[in-house]
Amino acid sequence: MSERLTSSSTSKHPRWLQWLPPLFLLVSAVALFSTTGPSREIPAELPDSLFHRLVQLAAQGLGTERAYWVFLPFALLLIWCSGDLTRRMLPPKTPAPARTLATSLGMVCATMLLLSWLQRGLSPQPASHFGMAATACLLAGWSLYLHGESAGKRHWCGFAGLMLGLGAGVNAFAAIGVLPVFARATFNLIKNAKDNKIRVGLLLLGFLLGFLPQLAAFRQSLPEATAFDFAHTTEALRWLFAAAGVAGVLFISLALLVGILQRNALMLGFVLSTLVLQKIATAFYAEADPERTGTKLALVAILYAYGLFRVVRGIESGLHSANPAKVKALMPALLILLLIIFKIWTARLFYPAG
Repeated sequence: MSERLTSSSTSKHPRWLQWLPPLFLLVSAVALFSTTGPSREIPAELPDSLFHRLVQLAAQGLGTERAYWVFLPFALLLIWCSGDLTRRMLPPKTPAPARTLATSLGMVCATMLLLSWLQRGLSPQPASHFGMAATACLLAGWSLYLHGESAGKRHWCGFAGLMLGLGAGVNAFAAIGVLPVFARATFNLIKNAKDNKIRVGLLLLGFLLGFLPQLAAFRQSLPEATAFDFAHTTEALRWLFAAAGVAGVLFISLALLVGILQRNALMLGFVLSTLVLQKIATAFYAEADPERTGTKLALVAILYAYGLFRVVRGIESGLHSANPAKVKALMPALLILLLIIFKIWTARLFYPAG
């Protein structure tokens, strides 16, 4: 499962590749506008979080019907970070076309698997605890922290902590994803305190700035004192399998197999560990909640995209053995084809058959 095709930083690739991820994000935005959620009054019983105050402020200027569309940037942030995290699972020497394809697949899978959940997050829901926005902040925190681990970019850890604090403060279920970040930061601190103490300090400071103003909302999002019941976890797991489909389960299994063989730190340390912890936490909740299910499905979408990428990568390796001269055009061609298919899927949302 090792990377057979690598390239140096001086390898030449088509310049237009760098514009494809923004195009995929644009198509995702069009998909989110394909339908509108029901018009409802903004429920007063929601936790007094920063997100709730943002909605109330937007309602004064945009009206109640459009107030929740202020969360569109969070929906797009979730889609973009899904692509970014999929790309970050690849080895450093992966060629640019392959990295672009991984980013695009992550964005496409996030949009297609989470579309109804994302749209629900853009319309008032009485039971909503802003799980979509909280998950977007969580994934953004992961991306920013990994970016901050690079030399000379440790200040990004402060922004990572802020995003993690914003997400954790409004949704206790999404807050589970904060634990792997602090575990990794602590391990790096023990391993090399001189280079990592500023990173950890900025991460903690940013987290407190985002979390403490929402402490009351966090307490409200905690599960009630009910008996621990694994039946809730089993039901949630069955729902995830149904949402991913048979092909999705195969792609996810392939992604986990490759991740284990390659000891992929991002997949095993962040995505998989968070999924496992969230499934355990589901047993503490007495009722199923679309917000919690959607949060888990966002991580499943990343694994789905990585597994799909590995299938394409395997095909490319086989073609490289047969005809090395023509294989260079495979990734750019697949990107164009993927963009066309994604655009057709979006168009069908506006003009459904029949």
